[in-house]
Formats: sequence, structure tokens, C-alpha cells
Amino acid sequence: MATILFTWELGNGLGHMMQILPMARDLARHGHRVFCALRELGSARRVFGEESIQLLQAPIKTSPRVGHISPPRTLAHILSNVGYFNEAELAGLASAWRAMFELIRPDLIVFDHSATAMLASRGLPARRVAIGSGFGVPTDAHPLPNLRAWEPADPARLLADELAVLDRMNGVLRLWHQPPLSRIGQMYSDVDDTFLLTFRELDHYPDRPAGTRYRGAWIKAEGAPPLWPDLNRSSGVGAGRRLFGYLKPFAGLPQLLANLRSLGCATLLYIENADPKLVQQFSGPTMMFANKRLDLSQVAAQCDLAIVHGTHGTTLSMLMAGKPTLQLPLFLEQGLFASAVCRLGAALQPPLENPALIRRDLERMLSSPSFAEAARNFAARHAGFDPGAENEQMVARLEELSR
Repeated sequence: MATILFTWELGNGLGHMMQILPMARDLARHGHRVFCALRELGSARRVFGEESIQLLQAPIKTSPRVGHISPPRTLAHILSNVGYFNEAELAGLASAWRAMFELIRPDLIVFDHSATAMLASRGLPARRVAIGSGFGVPTDAHPLPNLRAWEPADPARLLADELAVLDRMNGVLRLWHQPPLSRIGQMYSDVDDTFLLTFRELDHYPDRPAGTRYRGAWIKAEGAPPLWPDLNRSSGVGAGRRLFGYLKPFAGLPQLLANLRSLGCATLLYIENADPKLVQQFSGPTMMFANKRLDLSQVAAQCDLAIVHGTHGTTLSMLMAGKPTLQLPLFLEQGLFASAVCRLGAALQPPLENPALIRRDLERMLSSPSFAEAARNFAARHAGFDPGAENEQMVARLEELSR
């Protein structure tokens, strides 16, 4: 049996672990020795349960920000902000990954948004696979694209930043007497296989080459059943409609909740780390707060509209059920994904800092059937998607590579 290591290094949320889980679980059940080096261990056991998978802490940047680039415009800027600004710090992080690889001696490494792990693995005998919903598996382009295409930027400055990061990466490779990279994107293309866990219409990099294979995405349908406010008590613009919100605290949250209450929808919210005072203030006949994660498949089947932060998994749950979303992204990755959903016609993305425009777009989505129609069209196009069969194929491919 093989030794297989999954890694998750960058990004936030449970979505990365949810992507890893089906493959890691099946490989462990097939008798393979499976490790997962994860960015966040606090909720990992809740995700992986009692599976015979060994969980480890991924080496990640914990030092204070120095030379932080805000806002980041390219992959090079993103890497610079997570440890690639200083070659000594990058060498330390990469060496920690290298030591882990030497201790575990994996036959196969599966990288989920794990740039430094990929860098550290170069030259080792392990086979390598990159997985992700798009953002963590960038295209091999040079110069790197400006991810904030809506904002003007100096191409010469972006290229200079890119080459500086590349030089630091190659400085680390010299420590292990490995050939230099000719471009940053080469690190992502020099793998044995890539699993894009999304659909083409939702790719963060929409210009990926024709013929690229997309594996689709799935959500683990676990959680509490949704309990909704009484529809008979709703009134106003949203009367008779069910609205779901999967949110995190942000500056405009109180105003958003006030607007939702005034719309009169039967509203159910799950807010991670919600302020108890806020929950108490806004709980009422038409607004309820869930205190535990909900079964998103049931939520999607029962709601009319969802408000989310551009999160891949929750949005996919809604789209596959033919439900539209109001997108309020907090980070660049979420913003790119939200823009893709808007291009489908199944979402609107008002400015996060403008409560009046958020309310306007909510009212527009509640009054127009076009958004739900676009979501249903997406669901119809992918009605034949079988996540179980796709996972079996990926597991079989990983086993083939690990021999």
C-alpha cells in the first residue's frame, strides 16, 4: 500500500478540507497510509471524523507582516504576502515542508492551494497532483495576469514584482541544488495531474486552455435540518419568500440585518462567530439564527435566495438546486468567483460597503424571476453530474500515480 500526503496551506474556511475529504477517506479505506497537513487543525477532526487519517499542522506564515502589498493584484503579490517577500523566511517555510516530506516519505503528494509545499517538493521522487476550485491552481501564464482587471495597474511594475518573487523562489531551490523555475506558473504546471474541482463557467481563471478537464464540485450534505420562520408572518417586499444567509461578521453586518428584517422575508441565518448581542437584537418572528451548521442540500431545496460571501461550496449548493445568490465577497478569491456567478446571470454583487445598494439589489432579485431562471439553467446543464462517480475516478487515478 502507498503513503499519500494531502496538503492545504493557503486560504480560509472549511471548503479546502471538504475538497480533500472524499479522496482521503476512500484512499484510507482502501488500505493506504494517508496523511493530511492542514492549515487549520481546530475543526479538522470534526470534518474528518474517525477516519484513519493522520492529521498534521501545515507550516504556514505566522510572523508579522512586512512589505505587505495591498491590494494584491497578481499571484506574485499574493505569494509575497504569505512569506515570499523575504527569501530567508521563505527558505524557513519551505525547509519545514521539506522536512515533513523526508519524515513521511510519501509516494504521492496532493496539493490543495499549497504553493510553498509545491516549491519544497521539487526534485523529490514523490508523484504530485494539484487540486482546487480554480484560484489555487492558476494558469501557467507569464507575465501573470492582473486579477484586479477592473483597476488600472502599471504592467512594468507588476512584472518587476513577479520577477522579484521568482528570484526568491529560485534562491530557495538553489539550497537543494534544484534547477531554477523560468516562471512562477511553471511550479503549478510541473505536476503529474491536475484536478479542477469546479465547473468551467465558475473558474477563477476563465481563460484556461480549451480542452481543460473540470471535475465538478460537491458538498458534504451534513448538518442540522433548517428551521424557518413562519411564512405567514412575513410581509412587505419579501412576503412569502424564504431567504438564507451564510455570513461572517463584517463592518456592514448590522445594517444588512436591519435591511433584511425590513424586507419581511422569512429569513434564516448562519453567521460564524456571531455576536450574541447582534443575534438577540435581530431575532424575531421573521428572522432566526442557526447556532450550528446546516444541511445545505436541504437549505438550498427550501430557500428562494441566499446571501453569501462568494464562497465556492455554499454557492454551488444553491446553483445546483437552481437558486440565485446575492454575493458579498470579503476577499479577492471570493470576488473573482462571485463575478463568475454574476456572469451566469444568477447573482448580483453590490459593493460590500454600500448598504443602500445591497438593499436595492436584494429587492431587484426578489422581484425579478430572471436570476432564479439563470440558476435553474446552470442546474439543468449539470444535471448529469455524478459526484460519487467522479470521486471514484480521481481516487483510481491517485492510486495509479502512487504505485
